[in-house]
Amino acid sequence: MNSDLITRILLRAFTIPLSWVYGLVMALRNIFFEKGWVSSVTPPVPTICVGNLNTGGTGKTPFIEYLVTYLYQQTGLATISRGYRRQTKGYRLATAADTAADIGDEPRQLLKKFPHLIVSVGEKRLPAIHSLLMDRPDTRLVLLDDAFQHRSVRPHLNILLTDYHQPYFSDKVLPAGHLREFTSGASRADVQIVTKCPLSLTQKQAHIFASKLKIKDFNKLYFSYLKYSSLISFETERSFLLSPDTSILLVAGVANPRALIRHLQDMVEHIEMILYPDHHSYTKQDIDQIRFRFQSMVGSKKILVTTEKDAVRFESFREAMYDLPLFIQPVTHDFMFSGKERFDLLIDTFIQHHCKQYPIT
Repeated sequence: MNSDLITRILLRAFTIPLSWVYGLVMALRNIFFEKGWVSSVTPPVPTICVGNLNTGGTGKTPFIEYLVTYLYQQTGLATISRGYRRQTKGYRLATAADTAADIGDEPRQLLKKFPHLIVSVGEKRLPAIHSLLMDRPDTRLVLLDDAFQHRSVRPHLNILLTDYHQPYFSDKVLPAGHLREFTSGASRADVQIVTKCPLSLTQKQAHIFASKLKIKDFNKLYFSYLKYSSLISFETERSFLLSPDTSILLVAGVANPRALIRHLQDMVEHIEMILYPDHHSYTKQDIDQIRFRFQSMVGSKKILVTTEKDAVRFESFREAMYDLPLFIQPVTHDFMFSGKERFDLLIDTFIQHHCKQYPIT
């Protein structure tokens, strides 16, 4: 028996009991909220929660952007997220002057794309909602980013995402896996969305997947995929069309870059990668490493490619990277099997029911 196998067996033997302990603690916490022994409050403003059972990598940011794009004309649309890995604490209403270090990379990305969106951050979502309403009493609808486990808030609509290639039904609770709670927590969702699906997915395969999710009402389930558009120059914001003979150095610090890697591999013949942990805070040493790796690549037709989330973390290094051909890969979310029409109707119905006094203009 080789040493790697022994290590895996010992690690599994150590983490599985810890997973059950952690899972039971989370299950007990859920019972306390469901029995009313711990307070759970419906906010005074309509709220849509977008979250997942696992620790990330489900394509939550593109989905939030889909909702924002669809609802952008909604007067008083706001978002609240934790602002993970930011250097500030507590509630904060974002301004155009804020950087990723101030509010986190995902909120900064939203604010940059949607300048008139009300963007805020706060680790504790319920106090953040009350602070937001004090700062912006014109708020009429709040998107709660990654708040599925924030049980102190009872949202008006709970949306749960799961990655097609890493579904929660085949995962385990931390630390043996990546789940924040047992899969039974999915029952709190009003609808579920399977993200990052292959375009070859058939309706028959979708129904089999639904049975594994233990979803009987297919109307409460949606299948989606990530749609990539032309690259955008980090420096000039002009579009750039890839050709197969382009060499790419991909630099990314996201939870699950597999879909992006597959997309780029389909577009070019040669790709190298420098992958960092999710929400990685870049340093001057990182930039030097990236530059050295890029200069070491052979060929004259070579570029750097990064994600939109990483790009906002590179903003503070513009001067240090001015001579590097850095390009951003935009990504959007779209539905399969006429899911867009069904989902948009769901959101329209939600708006008419909960925000009817504040119609979309």
